[in-house]
This record gives sequence, C-alpha cells and structure tokens, in this order.
Amino acid sequence: GAGCSCFVSAAEQDALDLANVSGVLKITIEGCEGVPAKYQPFILVSCGPITFRTHVWSEKDSEVETSAFLITKEMAASHSLKIKFSIFDKELFRSNEKLCTGLVDVPQVGQDISSTTELMQGLANGCDKCSIKYSATLMSMASVEKEFWEHWFAAFDAPSSGPGLDFGEFDELVKHVSPNHADLTEQKMQSFFQGADADGDGRVDSEELATFMAAPEQGCLVNKDQLMDYMRETLKINDDARNAGFLVESQAAKGWIFGLSEWQAPSYDVGINVGRNAKHILIYERETGGMREEVIDPHINMAMRAMYQSPVGLAMLSVNSSKQLLKKMSIQYGVRYNSPKSVSAIKPFIEHFHLNMEEALEKVEDYKTFNEFFYRRLKPESRPIAAPKDPTVCVSAADCRLMVFPHVDEITKLWVKGKKFSLGALLGSEEDAKKFVGGSCAIFRLAPQDYHRFHVPVKCRVGKPRPIAGEYYTVNPVAINSTVDVLTTNKRSVTMLESEEFGTVAFVAVGATNVATISYVAEEGAELDKGAEYGYFAFGGSTCVCLWEPGKIQFDADLLNHAAKSTESLIKMGMTLGKAPTK
Repeated sequence: GAGCSCFVSAAEQDALDLANVSGVLKITIEGCEGVPAKYQPFILVSCGPITFRTHVWSEKDSEVETSAFLITKEMAASHSLKIKFSIFDKELFRSNEKLCTGLVDVPQVGQDISSTTELMQGLANGCDKCSIKYSATLMSMASVEKEFWEHWFAAFDAPSSGPGLDFGEFDELVKHVSPNHADLTEQKMQSFFQGADADGDGRVDSEELATFMAAPEQGCLVNKDQLMDYMRETLKINDDARNAGFLVESQAAKGWIFGLSEWQAPSYDVGINVGRNAKHILIYERETGGMREEVIDPHINMAMRAMYQSPVGLAMLSVNSSKQLLKKMSIQYGVRYNSPKSVSAIKPFIEHFHLNMEEALEKVEDYKTFNEFFYRRLKPESRPIAAPKDPTVCVSAADCRLMVFPHVDEITKLWVKGKKFSLGALLGSEEDAKKFVGGSCAIFRLAPQDYHRFHVPVKCRVGKPRPIAGEYYTVNPVAINSTVDVLTTNKRSVTMLESEEFGTVAFVAVGATNVATISYVAEEGAELDKGAEYGYFAFGGSTCVCLWEPGKIQFDADLLNHAAKSTESLIKMGMTLGKAPTK
C-alpha cells in the first residue's frame, strides 16, 4: 500500500499516510569545486527513490539550491540510507557525462551538517578532486508540523487583538485547516479552545497551538492535503516528477533531446513502468535506499526483447539448432576468456562498468586471463557478514539483483513467466520438491559486472552437488519474464544445505548464456559458516536460487516490499536477507 512504500509517486501522493513519514531531509547545495573549466557542471542529489537536478554552476556562481525529501519510516529503518551526490557535464546532443560521484551519511534527526565533501569516485580526466559544498538537516515530523502550525498561527494572529489567538481567531484557524469544519459546532470549538489554552490565560500562543494539534486525538482537525501542500511549497519537497524530482539518476541525467522520450512523462506511473513490463530495467539499490537503472547496452536489450518476447524470436528459440548455437557460443566464450590474450579485455570491462578494483584481493595486472579476473576474489572486509555470530540471521549468497518470495507460488505471479515452471522441474526431482511445497524462495541474479563467487546463506553442512544438463538461455529479466522456461531448462547444479536453524535449504546454481562452468570450492560434508565461499561462475550472467521449507525464514521487509512490485533489489553478498522465525 502507499502508506508503507518507499515510493512516493504522483499516483500515490493523495493516499499517502503521513503517519508513515518519519521526517523531511533538507539539503542545500552551495556549489561545486575542483571541476575543470572545460566542463559545464550540474549536480544530482539523490536520497531514497527521488533525485533532484540543479542548474549548471559557474565558477563565480553564488546562487544556492534547496531540495527536500520525504523520509518514510521504511526508509529510516533501511539498512543504509545515504545521500548520493553526482556531478555531470551538460551536453546538448548526447548523454550528459558523469564526472564524479560519492555517498554521505544522512544526518541524525535534528542534526545540522554544513560540509564540503570530496566525491570519492572520479570518473573523468581531472575530476578526482571534485567536491560539493552543502548543508543538510533531518527534520522530524514533529518539527515539520510545528512549523506548519507556526505558519498558520502567524496568518490568523491579528496584531490588533493582542498577542496570541483569541477564541474568534482560533475558531477561524481550525475551521480553515479542518477537513470536517462543517461538523464543528460552537460547543465543540469552545471545548477545543479550552484544551489548547494550557495556561488558562484566554489566549493560545504558537507553542500551545502546536502541542494541542500534535495530540493523536486531534488528528481529525488536520487537513493532510494542506500539510502536504505546505511541505511542498515551503520546504520545497521534491516528491515526484511534478516538482522537479526524478525516480533514478539516469533519468535526471539525460540531455534535453530525451525530453521527447518516455522518461519525461509527468510521473513514473505513466512514463516509467517498473517491474516485469519495464522498458527500462529499474532496481532498488539497498546500499543507498534509492532506485537505479540496470546498465545494459541498448542494442543488446533490443536484441534480447526481439529474441525472448516476440513470436518470431520465441519460435526460433524452440528450434534445436538455436539451442545448440547458444551452447556452442557459451563454450567458445569459455575457451576465449581462458586464453592469455583475453587479458586485453579486462581494463575496458572495468572502465565500462566503473568497477571498484580497490575491493579486489589481487591487482589487475596479476590476472593471467579474463576469466581469472571475472571470478576474482574480494578482500574479506569489502563484504562484511551481517551478524556473524548469530546463526539465525540469513545473508545474501551473492552480489546480485534479488527477488524474494515468502510463498513459492508467488514466483509465477510476480516474476517467472515460463509455462512449465515448477519446483520439481527446477530441482530435477519431484521427490526433493515435496519438502519445499508452500515454502519460500530467493532468486539471486548476477549480472556480468558483478562479483561472481557465490556463498552459503546460512550456517550449514553441504550436501553433494547434483548437476542437471540443460540450455544456455540468458537470465536477464527480459528472458525470465518471457514464456521461456529459463530456470527449469538451463544448465544447473542442485545442492542440499542442512542447517540447524533453517532446516534443509536447496541451493541451485544456474548457468546462462556464455556461462559454461559452475565450479565448487567446498566438498560434500563440509561444515560452513554463513557467508563462506561455496563456488563461482565463469564468464557471463548467472543465477542462484535458494528454497526454504515452509515457515523456516522471514525475509527482510524492504526486500519483500520491492519484490511485491516486481522490482529487484541490488544487494551485496553478506547483507542480511532474513531471519529464522523464533521458536
């Protein structure tokens, strides 16, 4: 529902329950420094699902820009809500170039921050020392409502009548802001006035008014629409595209010519379809609490849609020669990327996807083939394990785009559209599937740019991997949401993990286009702590699927919320996935 969603879109705005808003984050941008003179810089500031775009800054620019973001209780409780700053170079006839980017913490409630922050990741020549001067404060809803009542107090407190509101002024104010003013009799108003006049002096000052109206029993007197209008106009909240807010950074960063495209519709409900029908694949980024667009070459995206979502393409995929071609291509890629010559592809890959190689255990020059780089190991500190001493906490098995389903029958309703998907088909065993009927499921989709080693999500004893021969279809959402049975027909390997806290967990490693190899680093019978490395995929996109028996796991609320919208969550290995229910 709208009241518990991170999204605050145009269509949901009227139904927004302000009781579920934690506060308002105000950010004032005062300028940027260190940007080479050849660029025309503008700034994008994001928090949660909204991004704000500033004007183009000049060296002597003294103009400031203030933006504000609604922080829902879900966002406030998220694992890592951040403010993201990015500086772009304005271009006229092509996409604006991102120069640098960085993250800063959201301030605590009531805390004022005034800072110049150096952006951590320079992406263009000469932009490794760029910084943004800004101030930020997180106002609680109590503070916002107090300002709201101070605003109306000033409007109705006539100087000629003395300090404070007399009964007549109080009566006019309440009836102006109340949605039920027609039902307010004079007797009721006298009662309200006496309740507000805490010191009994016959006048209601601004503090008394704010305190009285903040009481839960006075909720019927407050027009929520007026409060929202005040927040938009006075606090400059950018809650949707009508007020200069954007859903994702890539949308806000487009050049003017993209104003003719579907990105520039009045709200994302109309112009940007999220979930399985999206023209743009949008994902929830848990690390920042915001949304981002999946990085896919537009030509590849078009080709995948032509192949997996058109009658002609689907007909071609059903032909055995097409399946053999995908298999042959995957094997050829495996051979190519195991060759020493393939090292020439490493640096372009890193630059294209802006990979942070500071996380890698080895130096770039140490990799002897592209595949060695592709399934590179990371420094342990780059992927901390959530609650490492608590075996009742389950963690993500991989760096991935994640979908979770508390009931396995929801998989085909929200995500997988293959006509023959079933637990028995996925596991290659109707007998094994019986354990997981009515259970829960998590799908971990690894894109080519992701860390490609997978780990066990729970403390467990590892069973024997059972390989299942199959096809080499892509695991991109374009294919998953087509009628092709990707997860149940692709090459895969099934292992049963035995956990004292979570029971039997089925772990399915699924290969994909260009993935010819699924390798394991732990043997049958090994006792592994959660987050321990279990195996890796060679080059390409790939997927892991985990199944739990009924009632064995409670997934985290933010993951469930986005999965219900058919939106994947971008999370890292070791982040919390859920908990075992208390016995």
